[in-house]
Amino acid sequence: METSLHFSTLAPLLLLLFLMLHTLANTPTNITTDQSSLLALKSHITSDPYNLLSNNWTTKTSICCWTGVTCGSTHLTITSLDISNMNLAGTIPPHIGNLTFLNNFTREVPRSWFSSLHRLEVLFLCENELNEVIPDEIRNLRKLKDLRLQNNRFNGPIPAVIFNMSSLELVSLRNNSLSG
Repeated sequence: METSLHFSTLAPLLLLLFLMLHTLANTPTNITTDQSSLLALKSHITSDPYNLLSNNWTTKTSICCWTGVTCGSTHLTITSLDISNMNLAGTIPPHIGNLTFLNNFTREVPRSWFSSLHRLEVLFLCENELNEVIPDEIRNLRKLKDLRLQNNRFNGPIPAVIFNMSSLELVSLRNNSLSG
């Protein structure tokens, strides 16, 4: 028995396929969003003494090859960003909150991001000159497992919310000016 498809049956399927491909072609990929976010970060760095970002974070190389960046194998998105011990200075723009699958971030994170980085599992802010109070907003990082704030100048009391974070497995606060 020979099976044939008539145009009336095939036309809706072709239209659906065309619409899906058109939508995918006109939707920016996650890696594009991630690249834009990191280039925004780079533009806010005022001192890069080892030229790690200025020489490496360019559109001429794949974002997955950038210094401090790790991409996931399942999704072509950033899963880890480690910019510790680079002696960078500057500010971190809110664009970092747009990193689509980020689950590991190092360096200073503004308080307003604690609610947007809901997948964050690891937060390393070690070996910096951070001179502030640990914000209570840290409680919004509900998946946080590893919090390392050692060797900074954090001051004030240790927020009680840290002791109520059920996902937290490791905390390092040594060599700061904390109380409590």
